[in-house]
Amino acid sequence: MTLRHGQARFATHGLADRTEITEGSFFDPLPSGADAYLLSDILHDWDDEHAHHIFAQCAAAATPSGRILILEPIGERRARTDMDLSMLAIYGGRERRIEEFRALAATHHLILDTITDLTDQRCLLEFRCDGTDAWCSRGSRPRSLQP
Repeated sequence: MTLRHGQARFATHGLADRTEITEGSFFDPLPSGADAYLLSDILHDWDDEHAHHIFAQCAAAATPSGRILILEPIGERRARTDMDLSMLAIYGGRERRIEEFRALAATHHLILDTITDLTDQRCLLEFRCDGTDAWCSRGSRPRSLQP
């Protein structure tokens, strides 16, 4: 989806004044201070090394009350075996299980707060700061801690 299409869709649903769409890469520093960062069908495309980097960029940008939202198939819950094999063969990624998401996030001082089954193929995972890292209490991660 292009930026223009995304902005039009938000406007259609009356959300234009509450949303901002920014072009960029989740491998580069993200705009900081958003209420939420949504990754839709992103992490299953990547191996653990890249998934860690994506989580790190989101955690570095988030405020203490910010959320990181992951929308994708979840292994042993909402993922199909054929999709899991496709992610592995095409991208080197996979459909991770809940515990794998928890482990990835914990490295970045994030905890899984909520799991919502959305469809027969997708779950929404909501992560928040665990409060143990110094940046959580200040609202911005020091440059020395950014990936």
